This record gives sequence, C-alpha cells and structure tokens, in this order.
Amino acid sequence: MPNEYTDSSSQRFEAFKLAFSEWTDWDWASYQAGLYTGLLEPGTKYDKGTYWSNTPIGHFCGFILLGMVHCGMLLYRKEPDQQYKWNPDYFND
Repeated sequence: MPNEYTDSSSQRFEAFKLAFSEWTDWDWASYQAGLYTGLLEPGTKYDKGTYWSNTPIGHFCGFILLGMVHCGMLLYRKEPDQQYKWNPDYFND
C-alpha cells in the first residue's frame, strides 16, 4: 500500500507517520524512508531486490532509518523481524 508523498512538507510528514503507524518490516520501511526524504520520486514502484541486495540506494535508505531511530523519530525491534514504527513520543519541534 504505497503512500504518495506530495510537495508539502507537512503532508509528507503526516503520510510518513501514517506509513509507520504499525510495525513495518525493514525493506518496506527503507522504501518509505526513500520516498519521504526525496531520494525516491513519488510514484517509484517498490522493488524488494533494491533493499535485499547490495545496492547503494538500499544502503542509503537503511542509514536514513538508523538516523531516524537515533534521533528518536522511529522505534526499532529485532524480533519477529527487523521492524520500525513511528515513536508516538517523538516531537518535531
């Protein structure tokens, strides 16, 4: 269920929060991070191989996720799979 990110930063932010409202597997989370940050253009189709293979885009999107976890924007868990979720305690002040 891809989210379309628009040019409005507040709309992108809300779409990103919605995409991460539940625990999300790392490959789909990487794709969403790429869309949110503008690395991937809106309408870019999800290709699991981009994130499961040794690709620059896959690595970069993974680093984006790690940064979002580090700053408290996303929560991370290893089990049952590497997953990410929006941190309801995160404040974007």
